[in-house]
Amino acid sequence: MLIGCGSVSGTRTDAGASGGSDAAGDAAREDDAVVVTQAALFGGMVGGRAGNIDIVSSLADGSVLASGKTDGDGRATIRVRAGGSVTAIYRHTVDLGADLITWTAVSPGDTLTFGNRNFATTGQSDTSIGTATYSWPAFSGASQYKVWTSCNTTGLGTQAPATSLTAAEFPACHEQPMTVGFSALDANNTLIGFGVVVSSAAFQNGATIQLPAWSPPATASITLTGLPSEISVVTGGFRAVIDGRFDINPGLAYQGAVTGGAFTASFPVSQLGVRTLGAATLNRTGFRSIQIFDALSLGAVAQTIAAPALPPWSQNGTTASAGLRKATWVLEPSAASVYDGQALHMTWLHTTAGVPNASQWDILVPPGVSAVDFPALPAALADAGPAADDRIVATTRVFEIPSINGYATLRTMPSAHPMCLDCAVRTGDFPRVVFTQL
Repeated sequence: MLIGCGSVSGTRTDAGASGGSDAAGDAAREDDAVVVTQAALFGGMVGGRAGNIDIVSSLADGSVLASGKTDGDGRATIRVRAGGSVTAIYRHTVDLGADLITWTAVSPGDTLTFGNRNFATTGQSDTSIGTATYSWPAFSGASQYKVWTSCNTTGLGTQAPATSLTAAEFPACHEQPMTVGFSALDANNTLIGFGVVVSSAAFQNGATIQLPAWSPPATASITLTGLPSEISVVTGGFRAVIDGRFDINPGLAYQGAVTGGAFTASFPVSQLGVRTLGAATLNRTGFRSIQIFDALSLGAVAQTIAAPALPPWSQNGTTASAGLRKATWVLEPSAASVYDGQALHMTWLHTTAGVPNASQWDILVPPGVSAVDFPALPAALADAGPAADDRIVATTRVFEIPSINGYATLRTMPSAHPMCLDCAVRTGDFPRVVFTQL
């Protein structure tokens, strides 16, 4: 069981106490951890402080040690015990659900930063703000065209000879300035042209966004060596990183068999956005695939991966029980397995007065663990967690971050990094991450 303990700076309320608090500014005790709560809900600014968030510290056996709230600046100290956990509870503003984030295997003296980069939009009003028409010049040899926006990150497609399409924009995903990516693909789904338009003007319903001209793709290459013998196929490509929230994959890149632990391929790539994300997927028959994401500079045309350190393989999904308050998963580690941590993600719906409310819980755990007992919550906060009859959907991601040294170092970073590893590569916080697919 990996559950912890804590208290909050400025307004500490320990379990079993009647609500007494330490004076703001008092020095932290030797068994304290510092807590920082950053935004985790839709409408917040990524990395911005979120105050008045409930925090709960648990012992290693899952029982509550202390609870309280962060102050208006999102800071607190909380009493902890080695091997315990600290949980931040973000109550939704649009429904009765909550987002919970837990650091497990904590230690006195930690500074634990909570927050998210990939805000859930469940329950948010998302009435269309209107439509835009995207148009482009005809491209010789094109079989289809695609358009990407922050609201259409998988791409909107239309067959040639059409040279325009119309799509809706929504407030939950729309961004200003508005970046629009275009690609022209041949009959083999190969990229033959690309373009980008960045509009700083406020979005207007019925507007037309015109690509003035196409640019030819560059030729990129991928080289992998020293792969384990069990890897049979490699797939992947270069994605254009628009910002920390999304990237686009303009065309089919590469796919092929591994020979003698090596793989190489050349493929066309776009040159747009703020950087390039090199994404290689390693496939093993009967197992979940492992992905390697590299943050490359804009204009990079080569990705080299030599004898990559890989986390354990996994054949099965994650099982979670609200009644047992436990999640389990199965890993197949080898002598060569290397990983810094694991991220358990759980979602559930709880119906109150006939209305279903969505909640989620992210629990960060160290290597060597394949089961987690949910931390207990104080009675006043228990409704934030899953009820015994709620059905939980759970996934676990196992990850290696070559630029850091283990779980102790990971705990010094915002929870938003391991909770959205691809985001952390898009923004350049990590130059490389290696993780199992969900």
